[in-house]
Amino acid sequence: MRQRPTSSRAAALASALVCTALLAGCAKLGTDHIEVGSIPDDYRTRHPIVIGEMDKKLAVPVTGAARDMSFAEKEVIRSFLSAYNTAGSGAIHIMVPQGHPGAGAAGHAANQIVSIAQERGIAGHALIGSYAPTPDLPVPPVFVTYKALTASAGPCGKWTDDILPSPDNKQYHNFGCAVQNNLAAQIANPMDLIYPRQIGPIDAADRDAVIRDYRENTGSWESTIDY
Repeated sequence: MRQRPTSSRAAALASALVCTALLAGCAKLGTDHIEVGSIPDDYRTRHPIVIGEMDKKLAVPVTGAARDMSFAEKEVIRSFLSAYNTAGSGAIHIMVPQGHPGAGAAGHAANQIVSIAQERGIAGHALIGSYAPTPDLPVPPVFVTYKALTASAGPCGKWTDDILPSPDNKQYHNFGCAVQNNLAAQIANPMDLIYPRQIGPIDAADRDAVIRDYRENTGSWESTIDY
């Protein structure tokens, strides 16, 4: 009679060891696809979308005979500066080429860019400077630059191995890089990747219309497929 507790404890210990071994085996099976192979299997792991501070630069070509920027050029500048309020920071540098026949027209264009920044309420961040253009530029542009939070997946085109021999059907290193970069370029506000935006106010009229349709069963749906 006194040996029964000992036998029970031994059986419980053996069962615990068996369960531990099974759990360890499951854990190993769950990580084999990461440990095996020279590169990760998921392209989102190889080319993650990250947020960093990068230079936003716009080149505005200005000819020496230009007296005023065209409507299309002004719209491009307005569109470029519109992103400053959401993701931009620091100064807006407007660099004018010096020592060039078109330097006067470029200076006039820089003043117009400041006026456009004033329309956006960010004229206090605009700083006009100068740079020495290189001889290979027949029409030195006016550069508009500021720093902004930008989503990016890094450079593509890294071909570490030959993609032809792949008996295991594994993804090559550059696979998915263009997709990740295109997705990052479509993000209007990179801060959306960090935390969600604040919920806006409820449209009371639209909410009442939806509740009324639900209660009165006035909504209708017609199939477009002829079964």
